[in-house]
Amino acid sequence: MTIYDLNPFSEIDYYQFFQHYKAPIYILTTDSDYTQITIAQLNQAAFEQSGYKNKELNKKPIDFLLDLPKDDLLMWKKQLEHTHQVRTSGTLKHKDKYTTAVSIHAHLLQIESETNYIILTMRDLTQDMKLDPKPSQRMLEYESLFYNSPYTIFTLDNNGYLTTINPAGVKLLGFTAKDMKGEHYLSFIAPSDHDKAIEAFQHVNKGYIKEIELNGFSSRQQKKLLNITAVPIIINGQINGLIGMIEDITQERIVHELLEESKQQFQVLFDNNIDSVSTFDLSGSFIDANQATETLTGYSKNELIGQNYLNLIAEDVLETSQEKFKLSLNGEAIQHETKIIHKKGHILHLHLTIVPITLDNQVKGIHCIAKDITENKQLTDQLNHMAYHDHLTTLPNQLALVNDFNQLLTHFKDKQHAILFLDLDRFKVINDSLGHTKGDLLLKQVADRIKTTLTASAKAYRYGGDEFVIVLENTDQFQAENYANQLLTRMSEPYSIDHLEIVNTPSIGISLYPEDATDQDNLIKKADHAMYYAKGLGKKNFQFYQTDMLTHSKGNIKIENELRKAIEKDEFYLLYQPQFDSRTHKMTGVEALIRWSNEAYGELTPNEFIPLAEETGLILPIGEWVINEACEQVQKWIQKGHEAVSISVNLSIRQFYQANLITMIENILKKTNVPPHCLVIEITESMAMDAISAQKILDQLKTIGVEISIDDFGTGYSSLSYLKRFPIDYLKIDQSFVQDMSTDIDDRDIIESIILLGHKLNMRLVAEGVETIKHANLLTDMGSDLLQGYYFSKPITPELIETYYLSQS
Repeated sequence: MTIYDLNPFSEIDYYQFFQHYKAPIYILTTDSDYTQITIAQLNQAAFEQSGYKNKELNKKPIDFLLDLPKDDLLMWKKQLEHTHQVRTSGTLKHKDKYTTAVSIHAHLLQIESETNYIILTMRDLTQDMKLDPKPSQRMLEYESLFYNSPYTIFTLDNNGYLTTINPAGVKLLGFTAKDMKGEHYLSFIAPSDHDKAIEAFQHVNKGYIKEIELNGFSSRQQKKLLNITAVPIIINGQINGLIGMIEDITQERIVHELLEESKQQFQVLFDNNIDSVSTFDLSGSFIDANQATETLTGYSKNELIGQNYLNLIAEDVLETSQEKFKLSLNGEAIQHETKIIHKKGHILHLHLTIVPITLDNQVKGIHCIAKDITENKQLTDQLNHMAYHDHLTTLPNQLALVNDFNQLLTHFKDKQHAILFLDLDRFKVINDSLGHTKGDLLLKQVADRIKTTLTASAKAYRYGGDEFVIVLENTDQFQAENYANQLLTRMSEPYSIDHLEIVNTPSIGISLYPEDATDQDNLIKKADHAMYYAKGLGKKNFQFYQTDMLTHSKGNIKIENELRKAIEKDEFYLLYQPQFDSRTHKMTGVEALIRWSNEAYGELTPNEFIPLAEETGLILPIGEWVINEACEQVQKWIQKGHEAVSISVNLSIRQFYQANLITMIENILKKTNVPPHCLVIEITESMAMDAISAQKILDQLKTIGVEISIDDFGTGYSSLSYLKRFPIDYLKIDQSFVQDMSTDIDDRDIIESIILLGHKLNMRLVAEGVETIKHANLLTDMGSDLLQGYYFSKPITPELIETYYLSQS
């Protein structure tokens, strides 16, 4: 005989209520001394939890279903004898041969019967819950929520150390806020869950929201099962720790009241459930309601009976609620969230479980279990808003952009879209001169103006700093151009900050989906490239992304703008590194080395700007300036009565092959009246690979009397044929060989070979990178004609050349 044989059901089908209740319920029987506990009956949820049907578990011992040590069964016996209930945890052995960690609550039914019955419920400890994004709340509400919430709210820094915790957290963990502040979060987590906690913390530190259940400790070393929701704190596009919420689920409510073997016992469960439980007829009118329903709605049971449930539903969810009720009338159990209006007028958020009451396969009524989730809903909504919005401008942030754009492509992959990347042209100047407070006010006004331009298909985001992104949905290039024009006009109007009028224009870059890219990262990068290209064209304009913009990175465009003005602003200057006769150690010449002193970038070496100058063609006017400046310096020394010295100037490949090279050098030599043999033109081996063209240019240089030097010899593509044919005066041994020659015999052999080869071809040898006396002595012994390097002198000003070397014997 089962528990259900004791009494038939009444007009409210409690058996159906038991079978369709959302939580798993197992009915057990036991002997008088509680040593033999067997399974008698289970509901639908228990079948789904365990995989077993009633007949498969009927009369099976409890340890057939649960992995329980012998000590645990003895503990059950003691607790059932003294308290009539057991609270513990264990392992559920599923029919499909896997196990699940569960919390267990067993309650002895005290009824007059030859058989003792136990109601057993088990909760899956591995279940997860999710957060739903909702609209914003004001910051004052956040503060009130923090101090008054019954849930623990805390913040961690990027390294996992506790920075704040609210009073509910102090109460939960038992430590003072002062004691906890600065402690690492793992101090409150059971060691067995450390790996799980670390993985979750790293996940949040990457910008994602995480919900997790972990075992923790209180100050009295009491174990607590904690449900933790953590959200990254994002400020100006940077993750600055996390904010989290903790719910103590150790003493989770007992989902089921005593399930009795008769109508009276089921009524106790109905009446005393802490959740709202109601019964409706087929029209949706209340037939019955428990006390929790009265508390929840504000209406008495008498006021509810006969009233249709739709009278309580909030208007904006009325249609959805009707649809869900109709599904339940078709025999389908439903779970969903809704909103009701309390008798006093305020809105409550509820989670509903709607279970049809069926007899003979016909729906006779509806059971509804309602749980108030209002407070939790508000908290999760606010946490989500903080995670996905910029606190200064209230615009959605980068994280929101990622989510929204992925959703856009998921639903409208075949449509055209545009991304506008906007940057303020003078914000740094304004922020630095007027202060960050006024800078923040300007950013808020900028955000407000952007909002006024938005249409139903446009959404704006603060990307970080003074950068904003606007996404235009279902938009072609023509529409994007029209919007950009409107945005540019609106954003260029003067701003008023504390009665001060400020003009601040934007530069805007635009990329198009799918023409420019099909993923978000590349679309933003390309819009960013286009924006900096717009800045390079004078600011206060917008540009669509073009493929050739790839060569213009942010830094390149900024430097290129400065580079174009450097000559007229007199920002270039030359330093000179002396070259010395290896035997007499007398200076015989210098190498001219360009430097750039820029107000924005400071001192720049050739490696930092020459490649860009070469790429943009600016190397031609810069190279001409170097040759002219070097020759003018030689002439100044001559006019002061110093002996004429040679001066070496490096040419890039673009300079070497420019059409007017010979004419330009001839004109400079004539203008400065410098003897042609004093100018040494340095080229690299690779520049001479086009032998016919190189031969012609070198022959013309020799015709006007200029000397030729092959720079960095030994590192390029050497050919004895061009060394024989070309009119070369100097070979410069690359410093990479010189630096290791003291310890590397191979480098010494290479240097000796180069020197021997050069002398055989009537060339003079110059060794670069001489940094020690050992270098100098070895190179001298090998026969190098000239030495150059830091052992003798670093590159220095023309004044120091004159003082130390030209005025001395």
